[in-house]
Amino acid sequence: MLSSLFLGCASVEFIPDKEYANRRRDQIDSFRFFSRKPDMPVDSLGKLVFRNLYGRPDSEDFQLEVQREGMARGANCGYVSKRSMHRQTQFRTAAVDQTNRHGGQTGEIASDVETVEVILFQCKDDDSNKDRNKH
Repeated sequence: MLSSLFLGCASVEFIPDKEYANRRRDQIDSFRFFSRKPDMPVDSLGKLVFRNLYGRPDSEDFQLEVQREGMARGANCGYVSKRSMHRQTQFRTAAVDQTNRHGGQTGEIASDVETVEVILFQCKDDDSNKDRNKH
């Protein structure tokens, strides 16, 4: 029961490239998602870091989330640059003795946290249609 209380806390973080303000577009009509870096020059706008996903990175829900986040940040393309899984403590308990001294850790709830990094960039129309590896 307790583990279900601490499982679902997904987050998205955007880390802009130093040239983000110069490369960002205001009007984005479509978005292309690549499962890996496409075979074309890429001028990064920044990186989206997804943590604790609901579903797999190859799921349609995840791709729609990347599209929504990418377009909101002025990108029309993105690709998965890194995936990782690590164990993280969600909740920890400790004992206290009669004199209010800390008696040590008595238990913890840990879970696996998946992290997926997506690089956002601008596709060049001619190149992106040729070398497209849409997932």
